[in-house]
Amino acid sequence: MKNTFSLLFIFLMFASLQAQRKDPVVEGNTLLNQRKYAMAQKVFASGLEADAAYYELYPCLANSMMLQGNYSSADSVLDVLLEEKPNNLAAFWYKGLNYLRWDEDSMSIVFMKKYLVNANPAKHKVADANYYIGRAYEEMLRDTGLLEPELNEMTVYFQNYIDMSQGSPVAIRLKEFLEQVNAQKPEDYKTRWKYEYVPSKKP
Repeated sequence: MKNTFSLLFIFLMFASLQAQRKDPVVEGNTLLNQRKYAMAQKVFASGLEADAAYYELYPCLANSMMLQGNYSSADSVLDVLLEEKPNNLAAFWYKGLNYLRWDEDSMSIVFMKKYLVNANPAKHKVADANYYIGRAYEEMLRDTGLLEPELNEMTVYFQNYIDMSQGSPVAIRLKEFLEQVNAQKPEDYKTRWKYEYVPSKKP
Protein backbone atom coordinates (compact mmCIF):
# COMPACT_ATOMS: atom_id res chain seq x y z
CA MET A 1 0.00 0.00 0.00
CA LYS A 2 2.83 2.34 0.95
CA ASN A 3 4.63 1.58 -2.34
CA THR A 4 1.47 2.22 -4.33
CA PHE A 5 1.00 5.59 -2.60
CA SER A 6 4.63 6.54 -3.29
CA LEU A 7 4.31 5.68 -6.97
CA LEU A 8 1.07 7.65 -7.22
CA PHE A 9 2.72 10.65 -5.54
CA ILE A 10 5.69 10.53 -7.93
CA PHE A 11 3.35 10.26 -10.92
CA LEU A 12 1.29 13.25 -9.79
CA MET A 13 4.43 15.32 -9.17
CA PHE A 14 5.74 14.45 -12.65
CA ALA A 15 2.40 15.35 -14.22
CA SER A 16 2.40 18.64 -12.35
CA LEU A 17 5.90 19.51 -13.55
CA GLN A 18 4.96 18.64 -17.13
CA ALA A 19 1.91 20.90 -16.92
CA GLN A 20 4.05 23.77 -15.64
CA ARG A 21 6.42 23.51 -18.61
CA LYS A 22 5.44 25.96 -21.30
CA ASP A 23 5.43 25.02 -24.94
CA PRO A 24 8.12 27.27 -26.52
CA VAL A 25 5.82 28.01 -29.48
CA VAL A 26 3.07 29.28 -27.18
CA GLU A 27 5.46 31.12 -24.88
CA GLY A 28 7.38 32.70 -27.75
CA ASN A 29 4.28 33.74 -29.67
CA THR A 30 2.93 35.38 -26.53
CA LEU A 31 6.12 37.45 -26.38
CA LEU A 32 5.82 38.29 -30.09
CA ASN A 33 2.29 39.58 -29.50
CA GLN A 34 3.78 41.80 -26.79
CA ARG A 35 6.43 42.98 -29.29
CA LYS A 36 9.20 41.49 -27.17
CA TYR A 37 10.96 40.12 -30.23
CA ALA A 38 14.42 39.52 -28.74
CA MET A 39 12.94 37.63 -25.78
CA ALA A 40 10.80 35.55 -28.14
CA GLN A 41 13.90 34.74 -30.20
CA LYS A 42 15.63 33.37 -27.09
CA VAL A 43 12.64 31.18 -26.25
CA PHE A 44 12.42 29.74 -29.77
CA ALA A 45 16.19 29.19 -29.95
CA SER A 46 16.20 27.42 -26.57
CA GLY A 47 13.37 25.20 -27.75
CA LEU A 48 15.38 24.16 -30.79
CA GLU A 49 18.46 23.50 -28.68
CA ALA A 50 16.34 21.10 -26.64
CA ASP A 51 14.74 19.48 -29.71
CA ALA A 52 16.11 20.22 -33.18
CA ALA A 53 13.28 18.16 -34.69
CA TYR A 54 10.60 20.51 -33.33
CA TYR A 55 10.09 21.86 -36.86
CA GLU A 56 7.34 24.31 -35.95
CA LEU A 57 9.93 26.36 -34.07
CA TYR A 58 12.03 27.20 -37.16
CA PRO A 59 9.48 29.57 -38.77
CA CYS A 60 8.80 31.07 -35.34
CA LEU A 61 12.50 31.74 -34.79
CA ALA A 62 12.87 33.17 -38.29
CA ASN A 63 9.87 35.44 -37.77
CA SER A 64 11.27 36.79 -34.50
CA MET A 65 14.54 37.58 -36.30
CA MET A 66 12.76 39.16 -39.27
CA LEU A 67 10.78 41.44 -36.96
CA GLN A 68 14.11 42.72 -35.61
CA GLY A 69 15.46 43.34 -39.10
CA ASN A 70 17.85 40.36 -39.01
CA TYR A 71 16.86 39.18 -42.48
CA SER A 72 20.00 37.21 -43.31
CA SER A 73 19.79 35.20 -40.07
CA ALA A 74 16.09 34.54 -40.59
CA ASP A 75 16.80 33.30 -44.11
CA SER A 76 19.47 30.90 -42.83
CA VAL A 77 17.09 29.43 -40.24
CA LEU A 78 14.48 28.77 -42.92
CA ASP A 79 17.11 27.16 -45.16
CA VAL A 80 17.81 24.63 -42.39
CA LEU A 81 14.10 23.81 -42.20
CA LEU A 82 13.78 23.43 -45.99
CA GLU A 83 16.68 20.99 -46.03
CA GLU A 84 14.66 18.74 -43.73
CA LYS A 85 11.19 19.61 -45.02
CA PRO A 86 11.47 20.74 -48.69
CA ASN A 87 7.76 21.56 -49.04
CA ASN A 88 7.19 23.22 -45.69
CA LEU A 89 4.48 25.85 -46.20
CA ALA A 90 5.49 27.99 -43.24
CA ALA A 91 9.05 28.16 -44.59
CA PHE A 92 7.78 29.32 -48.00
CA TRP A 93 5.53 31.91 -46.33
CA TYR A 94 8.20 33.42 -44.09
CA LYS A 95 10.83 33.24 -46.85
CA GLY A 96 8.48 35.29 -49.01
CA LEU A 97 7.80 37.84 -46.27
CA ASN A 98 11.44 38.02 -45.24
CA TYR A 99 12.63 38.69 -48.79
CA LEU A 100 9.97 41.37 -49.24
CA ARG A 101 11.13 43.21 -46.13
CA TRP A 102 14.73 42.65 -47.22
CA ASP A 103 13.99 44.44 -50.52
CA GLU A 104 14.67 41.22 -52.43
CA ASP A 105 11.40 41.48 -54.35
CA SER A 106 12.05 38.90 -57.08
CA MET A 107 12.96 36.26 -54.47
CA SER A 108 9.86 37.15 -52.47
CA ILE A 109 7.78 36.38 -55.55
CA VAL A 110 9.50 33.00 -56.01
CA PHE A 111 8.67 31.79 -52.50
CA MET A 112 5.17 33.23 -52.31
CA LYS A 113 4.40 31.42 -55.56
CA LYS A 114 5.70 28.20 -54.00
CA TYR A 115 3.41 28.86 -51.06
CA LEU A 116 0.40 29.30 -53.35
CA VAL A 117 1.15 26.12 -55.32
CA ASN A 118 1.07 24.06 -52.10
CA ALA A 119 -1.54 25.98 -50.09
CA ASN A 120 -5.05 24.77 -49.33
CA PRO A 121 -7.38 27.73 -50.06
CA ALA A 122 -9.72 26.64 -47.27
CA LYS A 123 -6.98 26.65 -44.62
CA HIS A 124 -4.17 28.98 -45.67
CA LYS A 125 -3.51 32.65 -46.40
CA VAL A 126 -4.16 32.49 -50.13
CA ALA A 127 -5.55 36.03 -50.44
CA ASP A 128 -2.59 37.47 -48.53
CA ALA A 129 -0.10 35.51 -50.66
CA ASN A 130 -1.65 37.01 -53.80
CA TYR A 131 -1.33 40.44 -52.22
CA TYR A 132 2.33 39.98 -51.30
CA ILE A 133 3.24 38.77 -54.79
CA GLY A 134 1.52 41.80 -56.27
CA ARG A 135 3.19 44.02 -53.67
CA ALA A 136 6.65 42.73 -54.62
CA TYR A 137 5.91 43.46 -58.28
CA GLU A 138 4.64 46.91 -57.29
CA GLU A 139 7.91 47.65 -55.49
CA MET A 140 9.82 46.66 -58.62
CA LEU A 141 7.49 48.75 -60.79
CA ARG A 142 8.19 51.83 -58.70
CA ASP A 143 11.93 51.13 -58.37
CA THR A 144 13.34 49.71 -61.60
CA GLY A 145 10.24 49.20 -63.72
CA LEU A 146 8.58 46.07 -65.09
CA LEU A 147 8.38 44.35 -68.44
CA GLU A 148 4.86 43.92 -69.81
CA PRO A 149 4.55 40.20 -68.80
CA GLU A 150 5.62 41.12 -65.25
CA LEU A 151 3.12 43.99 -65.16
CA ASN A 152 0.40 41.60 -66.32
CA GLU A 153 1.32 39.19 -63.52
CA MET A 154 1.16 41.99 -60.95
CA THR A 155 -2.31 42.87 -62.22
CA VAL A 156 -3.49 39.25 -62.00
CA TYR A 157 -2.30 38.75 -58.42
CA PHE A 158 -3.69 42.08 -57.22
CA GLN A 159 -6.99 41.34 -58.96
CA ASN A 160 -7.10 37.94 -57.23
CA TYR A 161 -6.70 39.72 -53.89
CA ILE A 162 -9.38 42.27 -54.79
CA ASP A 163 -11.81 39.49 -55.71
CA MET A 164 -11.10 37.60 -52.46
CA SER A 165 -11.21 40.69 -50.22
CA GLN A 166 -13.95 42.79 -51.73
CA GLY A 167 -14.72 45.99 -49.87
CA SER A 168 -11.59 45.99 -47.71
CA PRO A 169 -9.59 49.25 -47.57
CA VAL A 170 -6.59 47.52 -49.15
CA ALA A 171 -8.72 46.13 -52.00
CA ILE A 172 -10.12 49.62 -52.67
CA ARG A 173 -6.59 51.09 -52.77
CA LEU A 174 -5.40 48.38 -55.14
CA LYS A 175 -8.33 48.89 -57.48
CA GLU A 176 -7.51 52.60 -57.71
CA PHE A 177 -3.81 51.82 -58.17
CA LEU A 178 -4.47 49.40 -61.05
CA GLU A 179 -6.70 51.99 -62.74
CA GLN A 180 -3.88 54.56 -62.49
CA VAL A 181 -1.32 52.08 -63.85
CA ASN A 182 -3.52 51.12 -66.81
CA ALA A 183 -4.16 54.79 -67.59
CA GLN A 184 -0.45 55.66 -67.56
CA LYS A 185 1.30 52.67 -69.09
CA PRO A 186 2.63 53.32 -72.61
CA GLU A 187 0.79 51.87 -75.60
CA ASP A 188 3.98 50.72 -77.32
CA TYR A 189 5.33 48.67 -74.42
CA LYS A 190 8.67 47.07 -75.37
CA THR A 191 11.10 47.77 -72.50
CA ARG A 192 10.83 48.24 -68.75
CA TRP A 193 8.34 50.84 -67.66
CA LYS A 194 8.63 52.60 -64.32
CA TYR A 195 5.45 53.86 -62.69
CA GLU A 196 5.46 57.25 -61.00
CA TYR A 197 2.50 58.33 -58.94
CA VAL A 198 0.74 61.41 -60.29
CA PRO A 199 -1.87 62.83 -57.88
CA SER A 200 -5.22 63.50 -59.47
CA LYS A 201 -6.16 67.15 -59.92
CA LYS A 202 -8.96 68.35 -57.68
CA PRO A 203 -11.83 70.09 -59.50
